[in-house]
Amino acid sequence: MHAVDASMGSMRRVMQCLSISEDDSFGFAGNKAGEVLQFRIDRDDIKPFDEPDDLRPSLQGYNKDRFSKGVKAVACIINPIIGNTNVIAGAGDGTVQILNPKLQLIPTHKAELKGASTSICLNPESKELLVGTEFSLRYKIDIATFTPELRGACHYAEIFDVKFPGQCSDLFVTASVQDIRVWDAKERAELLRIRVPNLKCYGIALTRLGSSIVSAWSDRKIRGFIPRLGKYNSSSTMPILTL
Repeated sequence: MHAVDASMGSMRRVMQCLSISEDDSFGFAGNKAGEVLQFRIDRDDIKPFDEPDDLRPSLQGYNKDRFSKGVKAVACIINPIIGNTNVIAGAGDGTVQILNPKLQLIPTHKAELKGASTSICLNPESKELLVGTEFSLRYKIDIATFTPELRGACHYAEIFDVKFPGQCSDLFVTASVQDIRVWDAKERAELLRIRVPNLKCYGIALTRLGSSIVSAWSDRKIRGFIPRLGKYNSSSTMPILTL
């Protein structure tokens, strides 16, 4: 591989993601300013591939309507429904949207996800986009309707503790930033989420009968929750303590 500076004129941007078209003719780069830049990639067919090319990629255009909080992910795909080449951009505010060949936003093909989009790809076996976000959420988006569907989730920050219930290997509980989660070990799926905003859960313990989850938080409080409901256990045997 050889580094080649692209011709951008007076424009200066911080690039965050890149995708190349199927025929290697164009490159699409997302930047912090919320733009998708289109570059034409020319290649001297006579020059050997192990030598640097003399031709510089040149800026062809960019979208005028910027995405909020920058473009974090971009994908150039062949639309499985109509066969055209489409560019899909994922923004820092959770927006995922298709751009037309002139890099204009298509309002009817827009989805709002939770968290900034960090990866976008086309499922080769179906007419669906797969999108990941900064909150470790995985979405499926139908190309035709552009309707998002949450397919999976996990912790997006440090995991401080993991506990299995007594004599049970089918479930386990994890403690992380802002939440506690109960998981199905066999299906590897989240069953319950107990959220306490702006706090960290550093430790968890389960009662022998599994009736309560005892948790230690960064605000120096110990909280008890009912596993099935995810609510505070207000019984006299499980008070909320301030240390």
